[in-house]
Amino acid sequence: MTTVQSRRLSAVLIADIAGYTSLMERDTDSTVSAWRVVRDEVINPQVSAYQGKIVKYTGDGFLAEFSSVQNAIECALEMQCGFDDSPLDFRIGISLGDVVDDGVDIHGEGVNIAARIEALAEPGDICVTAVVRDTVQNRVSVGFDELGMHTLKHVTVPVLVYRVARDLERPRTQGAVVPPGDVLGPSAEAPATSPARVVGRDANPLMQRPAVAILPFNNMSGDQEQEYFADGITEDIITELAKASWFPVIARNSTFAYKGQSPDIRKVARELGASYVVEGSVRKGGNRVRITAQLIDASNGQHIWAERYDRELTDVFELQDEITMSLAGAIMPELYVEQQKVVMRKPPGSLEAWDLMLKAQWSHAQFTAGSFAGARAMLFDALALDANISMVHALISDIALWSLSMGWRQDVEEALGEAAKHASAALSLDPGNAHARACMSWVELFSGNVGNAREAADEAIKVNPSYAVIRVYCGNMYVILGEAQLALEQYDVMRRLSPRDPLLFVADSWSALGHYVLKDYEQTIECCHRSLRQNKDFIYTLVTMLAAYGQLARHEEARKCLRDLLTLVPEPSEQFVRTCYPFPDHALIERFLDGLKKAGVPL
Repeated sequence: MTTVQSRRLSAVLIADIAGYTSLMERDTDSTVSAWRVVRDEVINPQVSAYQGKIVKYTGDGFLAEFSSVQNAIECALEMQCGFDDSPLDFRIGISLGDVVDDGVDIHGEGVNIAARIEALAEPGDICVTAVVRDTVQNRVSVGFDELGMHTLKHVTVPVLVYRVARDLERPRTQGAVVPPGDVLGPSAEAPATSPARVVGRDANPLMQRPAVAILPFNNMSGDQEQEYFADGITEDIITELAKASWFPVIARNSTFAYKGQSPDIRKVARELGASYVVEGSVRKGGNRVRITAQLIDASNGQHIWAERYDRELTDVFELQDEITMSLAGAIMPELYVEQQKVVMRKPPGSLEAWDLMLKAQWSHAQFTAGSFAGARAMLFDALALDANISMVHALISDIALWSLSMGWRQDVEEALGEAAKHASAALSLDPGNAHARACMSWVELFSGNVGNAREAADEAIKVNPSYAVIRVYCGNMYVILGEAQLALEQYDVMRRLSPRDPLLFVADSWSALGHYVLKDYEQTIECCHRSLRQNKDFIYTLVTMLAAYGQLARHEEARKCLRDLLTLVPEPSEQFVRTCYPFPDHALIERFLDGLKKAGVPL
């Protein structure tokens, strides 16, 4: 009779008792008794809770299989905590790889590597491969110590091994586990019949952020030479999204295990611990190439966003860069919008720091004095829960700067100090935070350091060219510095990157200012109308429109626009305008003030 075998990608966990032979020689009964206790009270319940499977027990250890790497790591951590009360010390090894299931046991390189690296672990330690570490490093609250490359028996290629640094582990609730995916809020209680591991406000916030997996783009051309192009697009999107660091991105080594397959998206998401999945294809015909991409909600398989790009295939690397930037730029805001919808449905008492940040971003996008005040309060609440989220600091800096420039904060020195403090804190936590770098450029400008402001804006775009909002913020800087054409180019890039972005009205408003700098007052008014259709109360739009009306002597329209402005700024002044529009060029600010005076603005 033929035995049916199956092959699959699995996280393999192997553990054994350190010094088992010596323990048995000294006290057989006590050792066997302790082994039975940890097996019944720690190993079996934890593996079950983390949706794993015990493949077999050996005399001094066991082999377990998990469909998710994160589940395997979390389970190993909980088990090592449970072993702390036992006289037995366990060593654990975890790998990710193909396994062959013969119906009784599992075999393959994944099993072999897990066994070999488990032997490298010290008693009480967990060793993992680089693939495992890359997959979960932003989603579990532990560090990883590199142990170097190791040549393992029956493994042809040297393997990079890491030790899990348990000293960084989240606070532990005694005897408690919740099946992965069930996250208890700070006010929730675990049911008495189901002990619960509380992932609370002291846990690493990255653990609670939704991860995104970029699956290898399919080469639909039938041309194997295009395989490198499809793979390159996938790898570059992973790199670009990872720059943002706000959403953990599943490592390439893990997602490329699905190359050449047509897997069920929800199954892939479970195996990789991802909330969202991006898939796509590349099709070449003659000298043209068509690239499609979809962003999918893994919880229900529904498409959130889809796009198609048709291009001439001339310079391959230039095209790859263009498509990568477009895709990454489009995906990021879509992820934010989806997560904001999720957060808005949560009861207020259950919000964590990450949730509060997303909710604050939604309020920030409304661009009113009240919404900014509410966003600021939520961000400081988030800081009280977790002071180590770089983007929370960046948004506090952002709000302080906008509030200062639009006259919503009169405490100039205090607001500027707050902006500088939190932009600096954001960059110390994440030097790659382009948002914080853009805020720092405005801090430099308001402080009179024009050269430093220009350099910081350039660096922000360089750090994350796919981040649409930064194109706007840096474009605004270039306008103020008189480089209107460069600014208009940034706004165009922003619109291509994120055509549904909630801050498009800001790009249109400041595009209007760019045209004013270029003395194209008709185009200034056209851009202002476009901005007002999206947000009728944006102060900058009304002020810039008034200056253009004044230069064109369109007095009737200016009077109506002035009435709208006075409802938002009852007592405009020259100092207010100079703060809103801090042109270093004396001639520029004087021409702007001249337009406002011609429009009848009482300065």
